Amino acid sequence: MERPHDVARWRERIRAEYSDMPGIQLTRGQISQLWNVDLPTCGAVLKALVKEGFLMKNPNETYVLARVRMASAIHARSVRSET
Repeated sequence: MERPHDVARWRERIRAEYSDMPGIQLTRGQISQLWNVDLPTCGAVLKALVKEGFLMKNPNETYVLARVRMASAIHARSVRSET
């Protein structure tokens, strides 16, 4: 079971990693393995980061930096409208 201080600590760690690598797209399982965080805590951290608007979850179950996904969607719309 995750503890509140664990979630807060991991939230800051994962936030820093996504900020350092804005194009990264990882599943919950990949995040858990990459940073050695248990799945329940990882799920709680990702839920918190999505809720605060820092991350977004793609249909393919990957988590991406919200501003990168939004910028990509805006770019795709502008390319379609030019054609």
